Amino acid sequence: MKRVLITGATSGIGKSLVDIYIHNGYEVVATGRDLTKLATLKKQYPSIHTLSFDITQLQQVLDAAEEVNSIDQLILNAGNCEYMETVNPFDSALFERVIRTNLLSVGYCLEAFLPKIKRNG
Repeated sequence: MKRVLITGATSGIGKSLVDIYIHNGYEVVATGRDLTKLATLKKQYPSIHTLSFDITQLQQVLDAAEEVNSIDQLILNAGNCEYMETVNPFDSALFERVIRTNLLSVGYCLEAFLPKIKRNG
């Protein structure tokens, strides 16, 4: 059985991907921050594996990866959407959150989970 790890699996595109992969016979590792949403997902699909961590925190990502033996596919879907309504004054905190979540966290996840991908995965 093929195994896929999906970040941001508790809503939106990530949740839809979980549905698709489960229905196609994959073993799914679903990740997210919200324990309640992960528990709901686990109720819907008892065979699913869940991991809770914040993708913007490198150590949490590395710790979560320790719980994963191997995967065939890695889908780095988690992200956020925050719009800058104006550039003056510039909101550097918002800019940093978006860059950390949508860009830097991809690097964190690649560092942690790429070594878990099986050969030809």
